[in-house]
Amino acid sequence: MTKNNITVVWASNLDDEFRRIVTLSHTFRYIAVDFEYPGVIVQTSRDASATTRYADMKSNVDCMNPIQVGITLFNNNNDDDHHLPSSYMTWQINLNGFNPETDLQSRPSIELLRRSGVDLERNRAEGVSESVFADRMVELLFEGLQWVTFHGLYDLGYLVKIMILGDPLPDTASEFMCRVSSLFGTVYDVKYIAGACDGLKGGEIGLMTASKILKVDVEDGVHHQAGYDSLVTALVFSKMKMTYMIDEFSFQGKLYGIHKRSHEPRRAWHTQSQQPRIVMRSPIPVMWSPSPPPPMMMGMHDGRYSRGTYFCY
Repeated sequence: MTKNNITVVWASNLDDEFRRIVTLSHTFRYIAVDFEYPGVIVQTSRDASATTRYADMKSNVDCMNPIQVGITLFNNNNDDDHHLPSSYMTWQINLNGFNPETDLQSRPSIELLRRSGVDLERNRAEGVSESVFADRMVELLFEGLQWVTFHGLYDLGYLVKIMILGDPLPDTASEFMCRVSSLFGTVYDVKYIAGACDGLKGGEIGLMTASKILKVDVEDGVHHQAGYDSLVTALVFSKMKMTYMIDEFSFQGKLYGIHKRSHEPRRAWHTQSQQPRIVMRSPIPVMWSPSPPPPMMMGMHDGRYSRGTYFCY
């Protein structure tokens, strides 16, 4: 079944849809990924170091279960290879590993997901197991796709956790990035790239704000559902590349929150041959709200905050 061009995947149609995904992946160069999960229980202070931010992510991901995965296959609209399609194809895979009755969770995050239309009980009953999802994902790892995220530390954390069958994440950020590289090859974090762009507020914006600033034409959908958010991530990344010339190599494997941005300006050209000023800033982590007493810990949902005139490369 399809809603807003997003194919919703349950255990019952997983095999059919993954056959489509693997077949279609031969004609696409990029895959955008987004996860929805039950918030955080270990809070991260605004002035935390990169080491602490990674440690906090690891603590949360190791003890919590993801709820949805969104994946979007896409190419650049201005791709040199005109034999490749320029459309976007999106799937939202509902996972069954999260038990809303017993598992660790943030109450505000769960309430947000429910308001966004996520049926946690149906996920539990009809969703896809993480081990089966990992088996299917292995087929995509050999397609040479480039992986795109927005504020992707947690997204990649959960994806790595699934691919290593629930084992604890590596102890250090450098070991984690080695694992990411070995599994997925090239990865981009659009929020990290946005920090190099004057007009995108140093990257201190959320996904939906970035889409508004870039005037991305997004179909009707629901933010905080993984399929829709992966589609918006793909559209924002593609619009940035189309509007500005991006030195992609400079941004490979750099994630917002654990990699410092270089203060060397990178070259970029506006479409009207106007050379904008590129402002480089060190990343500023999200401010987390303090935790209330048990049984459920407070936390900002998935570590993102939203809202976005300019374009970047």
